[in-house]
Amino acid sequence: MCKDVNIPQSTYYSISKKTNIVDPIIMDVIEIFNNSRKNYGTRKIKHQLEAKGIVAYRRRIGRIMRHNGLVSNYTVAQFKVHKQPVNQDPVPNELNREFNGRAPLEVAVSDLTYVRVGGKWNYVCLIVDLYNRELSDTASVQTKPQSWFMKPLPGSNTGWIKFQFSILTGEVSLKTM
Repeated sequence: MCKDVNIPQSTYYSISKKTNIVDPIIMDVIEIFNNSRKNYGTRKIKHQLEAKGIVAYRRRIGRIMRHNGLVSNYTVAQFKVHKQPVNQDPVPNELNREFNGRAPLEVAVSDLTYVRVGGKWNYVCLIVDLYNRELSDTASVQTKPQSWFMKPLPGSNTGWIKFQFSILTGEVSLKTM
């Protein structure tokens, strides 16, 4: 027959396989998924369908979920806390809580933190002079900072300041050169 009409046989078979039969359990899968507050995956939906007396395998349920854009809340990537060891090194109390009466740039304090900007982590170090409690300088990088780097400190008598970052504790120590 295909030779009479002058079309390849593969065209006939590809068209004949395409059917518009709607899977009868689609509405059940969507209903169970929405009733679970979008938490259930294929395994729990399968158990709920079995409780209703409907037999379906997980691949079929997964295909229905994929075609209807149903994604479980538990498959979405979530932030996981990574425990790090606590720094127990003894630190000498250099200032003894005497913050007032200091010369300019005699004591500078800093904090290293990171913020998410545009989907990437940026590390920011803020330096505050205790003489007038104003922001003296900042340093920022997009990657984890190296253990040491040097940067000029404006208004400093020594001219350069050496930063040491501790990645584990997030502490910064400053040494003028």
